[in-house]
Amino acid sequence: MSNYKLWKFDVLSGGSIESDNSGQIPHQAKYRKHFVNLDTAEVSSVTDLDSRKFKRNRHIVNFTKTYSAQFKKQDVSILSCVVNESRYSTVSKFINMIGKKLSRKKIEKLGYVWVRDVGEIIFERHFHVIIAVSRITQKSFDELFSAKRHSLFEVEFLRNPNGIKAYLTKKELFGIKKQRSYGKSKEFKKQINTQ
Repeated sequence: MSNYKLWKFDVLSGGSIESDNSGQIPHQAKYRKHFVNLDTAEVSSVTDLDSRKFKRNRHIVNFTKTYSAQFKKQDVSILSCVVNESRYSTVSKFINMIGKKLSRKKIEKLGYVWVRDVGEIIFERHFHVIIAVSRITQKSFDELFSAKRHSLFEVEFLRNPNGIKAYLTKKELFGIKKQRSYGKSKEFKKQINTQ
């Protein structure tokens, strides 16, 4: 295992990484750290923004790894939601609402990841929320999420978890001061197969 030591620290921007109060401009890196490998003298660099994106992407990848085998066996369903921030000011309000909606139909919420985003055309602020749940039939899905009942957000069955993983891991980090740019459930529970 290599041994690294902080060699140099550069300040990149004069302001804070959260200096944009609109939440519509991606976060900028605030600093860069340069590390030297004490064994090889090789220098590597990383910004604070790179570190935060790496951590976000690790959550998304871990979510996908946790549920992909059960998804292929059709033991779990994965829902992809787009939630407008003007309708739900925090992602936790949306998660609580959808959790209650699912539990009324005896559908277990197993785990989720979310990413804050800004639309590319009209620049609306929104969340992408990916939720793994116990298996849902198309009929139950239609009953839960008929157009008139969920006009405050979009939801669909995810057909391929790797597609959304690729999409979300390329995203920039957005958010106004003190807002989180991404998050996940405390744990990713596995579905217990009762068959």
